[in-house]
Amino acid sequence: MKNKLISWIGIGAACVMMLWGSVPAYSFTNKVTVNIPVEVVSTRAPKPKTGVKFTLEAVDGSPPPAGSECVVLAGTRSVMPVIGFDQPGTYVYRLRAASEDPSKASIEGVSDFRVEILVTNGENALRAVVVASDWNAPAGQQAKETIHVVLDSVALPEAAPNRPNTSAHTQREMWGYLACGSALLILVLVCWYRMGKKENG
Repeated sequence: MKNKLISWIGIGAACVMMLWGSVPAYSFTNKVTVNIPVEVVSTRAPKPKTGVKFTLEAVDGSPPPAGSECVVLAGTRSVMPVIGFDQPGTYVYRLRAASEDPSKASIEGVSDFRVEILVTNGENALRAVVVASDWNAPAGQQAKETIHVVLDSVALPEAAPNRPNTSAHTQREMWGYLACGSALLILVLVCWYRMGKKENG
C-alpha cells in the first residue's frame, strides 16, 4: 500500500512538471518600461518661437502612462511620460499634437497618432517595440512611421505699401486752380477798367 501511494505521488509530480513545461516561459514579476519618443521638426527658417503640446491617452484598457502631457520646442525631441508593462500583448494609445500658440505656428500633416506598443517575451526579459501611424487612416492601410510633427510659422499677410493721400493732393490742386482762376479774373477786370477809362478820357 505504501509503495502504491509513493507511485501515485510520483506520477502526479510528473504530470505537474509536464503541465508547467507547456506554459509560456516568462516571469510575471518581470516588467518593461517604455517612453514614446516624439520630435518636432520645422521646414522653414527661422524656426517658430513656440512649441507643440503632446497629449497621450490610453485606449482599450492599456496601462496608463505616468503623465499625459509633454511640450516640445521646434527642432528638438523628447519622450512621453513612462509606461510600465508586466506581460506580453499589444497595447494601444492615442497621441495628439497641438501648437501651443496657433497664431504663431501651425502643424502641417499628421497631428493625431495611433501608437501601438508590442510587448513580447525575450530570452530573459520582456521586450517592447513602439510603432505609430495616422489615427484617422483606414485599418489595414496604416503606414508605420517615426513619431514626428512638422511645425511651421504662420505666414502673416504682407503690409500694404504706403500710398499718398490722394484726397489731400486733390484738394491742393483744386485750391491752386481756384487761385489761378481768381488772379486771371482780376487781371481781366483791371484791363477792362483801364480801357474804359481811356475811352471816356
